[in-house]
Amino acid sequence: MTTEADSVVAASNQVFGYDPQDRLTSWNRGANTQAQSWALSPVGDWQSTTRDGATETRTHNAVHEVTAIDALGRRVQKTVNGYAMTYVSAGAQEIFEAGDDYAYLAEQANGGPATADRPLGGILSGANVIRVNAQPSTTSSPPGYIPDSGDIYGARSSGATYGWRDGTQDHAVEAHRVALLNFDTDNEMQHLGEADAVWEYALPNGDYPYPLIQPV
Repeated sequence: MTTEADSVVAASNQVFGYDPQDRLTSWNRGANTQAQSWALSPVGDWQSTTRDGATETRTHNAVHEVTAIDALGRRVQKTVNGYAMTYVSAGAQEIFEAGDDYAYLAEQANGGPATADRPLGGILSGANVIRVNAQPSTTSSPPGYIPDSGDIYGARSSGATYGWRDGTQDHAVEAHRVALLNFDTDNEMQHLGEADAVWEYALPNGDYPYPLIQPV
């Protein structure tokens, strides 16, 4: 199939492209308003994929495993949709956020060594940094983090006020994939079949940097 036409909404028409081996290599909907393409190796590895103009590259080893993932399950090479994460050969990392507004070096990034004012896995340094870990209620909090287990917004025993605006969010998980808990636990803000959730933390009016880490 190379095209799929929507007789009601023309903007939903889809076009598919294939290589000589009949492998899908491109797709677009609505006259290229949405598009994705794939550069494939002879054996089918994704060398790169481009979504709406943003390209993500991948590398593979001899057995076709993605090698841009380190031993802790963290991506070490990714550039997509304006966000970039890259590692240099020594393992140092720089994270660029939202058009390079913020940049953090390896020793400040995930997996970096703990310091007096930053726990292992912390990004921002400073005594006043607030670190919240989304996790199941049965999971122990990582050192230096306060837990969020999906409870409704309100005051906590730590003295902080935070939580989910419209009720409990019962989708917290511990994946058991990586060593650092703060990179292994998560909760869902957009769960299938439910309205988008809102999480809040009470702070004085002002501007705050807020790196958000989501497990791979």
